[in-house]
Amino acid sequence: MSGGELLVSSGSAYANPTSSVGSHSTNRLYIVAPVLGAKSYEQREIEMGVIRDDVLQNHLRLYPDEMELAKVFTSGFDVNWARKRRAHNTELSCYILGAEEFMKQTFGFDFEIALFFSKYDKSEPRTIQAINQILLEDPYIGRVDNGLFIVVGRDNLIEDWISHYSTVNPMPRTAIGMNETDIVADSARDAWALRNKIAQFLFQQDLFDNRLPLESDLYFFGRKDKVHSITEAIRRGENRGVFGLRKTGKTSLLFKIARHCDENLIANVLYYDCKDPEIRGQRWGELLRDVAEKIEKIFSFPPASAGSPGKQLREVCSKIPEGKRVCIVFDEIEYISFLAKLNPHWQQEYVDFWQTLWSIQSINRRICFIVCGVNSGVTEVDLVNDVQNPMFQIFTPVYMTGLDIGELRSMVRAFGRRMGLTFDESAISYLFEQYGGHPLLSRMACSYTHQRPEFPRDKRPVKIDRGFLEQTSERRDAELVNYSAHVISEVKIFYPFEFDILEMVARGQVADVIELGATENDIRHIEKYGLISRQQGVKPQFLIKVVERYMAREAAKRNGDPVHRAIVPKSERDTWLERRIKTIFRDIRRLAEITEKQGQWFPYTNGNIVEPEEFASARVSLNAGTFRTFIIGAYRSLVEGIDPKTLKSTYPDLGKALQRIRIYRHNEGHLHLNGDYERDFADFLRVDTGGQDLKRDTEFYFLLQQCVLDELFAAIQVEVAKLD
Repeated sequence: MSGGELLVSSGSAYANPTSSVGSHSTNRLYIVAPVLGAKSYEQREIEMGVIRDDVLQNHLRLYPDEMELAKVFTSGFDVNWARKRRAHNTELSCYILGAEEFMKQTFGFDFEIALFFSKYDKSEPRTIQAINQILLEDPYIGRVDNGLFIVVGRDNLIEDWISHYSTVNPMPRTAIGMNETDIVADSARDAWALRNKIAQFLFQQDLFDNRLPLESDLYFFGRKDKVHSITEAIRRGENRGVFGLRKTGKTSLLFKIARHCDENLIANVLYYDCKDPEIRGQRWGELLRDVAEKIEKIFSFPPASAGSPGKQLREVCSKIPEGKRVCIVFDEIEYISFLAKLNPHWQQEYVDFWQTLWSIQSINRRICFIVCGVNSGVTEVDLVNDVQNPMFQIFTPVYMTGLDIGELRSMVRAFGRRMGLTFDESAISYLFEQYGGHPLLSRMACSYTHQRPEFPRDKRPVKIDRGFLEQTSERRDAELVNYSAHVISEVKIFYPFEFDILEMVARGQVADVIELGATENDIRHIEKYGLISRQQGVKPQFLIKVVERYMAREAAKRNGDPVHRAIVPKSERDTWLERRIKTIFRDIRRLAEITEKQGQWFPYTNGNIVEPEEFASARVSLNAGTFRTFIIGAYRSLVEGIDPKTLKSTYPDLGKALQRIRIYRHNEGHLHLNGDYERDFADFLRVDTGGQDLKRDTEFYFLLQQCVLDELFAAIQVEVAKLD
């Protein structure tokens, strides 16, 4: 080694330079330590970071008590910048770190990292508020990684506090919390302590499992062409309709467009979520008046003179200054259209509402509209109740398909690298082939991979290839088929003929589809939505294979064909059972939230089931006795006391899933089964076993347990799809 380099073995005490202050900027240290994530542990020489002269002379000279902490971070970073900052009545030492090459490769650090040091003995929310404000200021903005930051404090419970705060107050950035005393002491004993501490946070998170619309640019990928074309249409005062399957990112796109318009001074965007009971519950005049009042607030106009809601909005729009524009977004447009089911007054008032808006826009191009939903028919039907549809041909449709392979690659690799998973090109191609770039399905497939026992957190980073994804496809897709119902739920409702065509393709009846002679117009929605591809001279192709398998399975069930369900391998059953029950708890709460907002009855108040501990403590069914314990516990927690007729009429899919539990419980409890119960028991058993006469062994009883939980999980997904 050259002068100024120090070799530190993995088992030695933590070493720091002992030369003069200025030498920190030139001397480099090296550590030789196990490289985590390799197939075998190997000794590798890793270059350590330095503390820049500017930091030493302008910050650490004033705050020498921070020197030991700064030295800790040289085991993976250069300490490039440091200053004191104050915000939200909180003083912090603020650093900017430059990652060394091995840290970049391990965690995917493409930018510098923000580090904050809090000397308070107790962590409080104002610390995070101060950090969020500072990150929007120079020199942080545009320089540091926008997805995470590190906060070191003197609070002994800071790690637990950060974890709890992030759960209660979801943050767009990952906060990595460390206690000062612990990280300094640990680094003195182990040269890899800092790297392992960061891995502990990053490799535990599941960035793929995010199902809510994206309200920031941190995790928004692709769609650049749509963002550009729609914002340019807004600039010209033109209308657009955004349509696509469930969970294709329509609302996230709308939020991105709103941010883009705001940042580039293109337009003021008003967003209305039409499934919100407060929105869809209004009469058409009330909603017009609400729009007018919001525009008044944007421009600080005085209240409009008294008059009808239409006159008020017309007057307000006439005042919009030259060069300014307002874009009004109506998301989930079906809820305030002639398709409305929950609030039927819109079936009539829809025409008056849009005739007024179209009349105002025809003389004032400073206002424009975006509508969004699953059913593009709201803009395609020419007559509504024998009256001209005022939305007909005034909206240019934009169809949301899956991400293209480049967009999928960017998303998967960006998330994966932060979690210690590197998806190679063969894996990306496989994901695109199987899931058609559908954002939710692709992310859930990657999330399943993240949870696999083959990839413990202390062995990462690891590389994922096509071979591994193919080997685990059966169980992974058995999980994902349940989301498929959510994805295509409304295609069956709005486009029944196209759904039949889709099902025929899924079952391999391509010849029948061709013989049927379906025209391009007959299947344009399922084609525009990215479900199938049909080219001249080429057979129709299903583009989302997991949905294809789901539809084929459901059709086989309906037609009485044998169903061979994939059974969870024995080695994975404990973790599968725990994950499945947690997911059911979570989704019941989600469904409860939706029904509460819509003022609808739900059997579990606030998502709280009866005796949740008994259901949560269920064990894998190994024989008749353990299955009896499980099914009786599930009955007590989920079924007992609920009127099956009321449940079936309100939530038919959930009602059927709970009826399965009821019937199996009655059978295991040796209760007398009358004709109806006996018939239901035979029907459920036939469906769950595929009509096969199975031996009553371990596999049989676990199969029944798996069917009970899978069907319950799937039913909840379907009910969510209907209401949300």
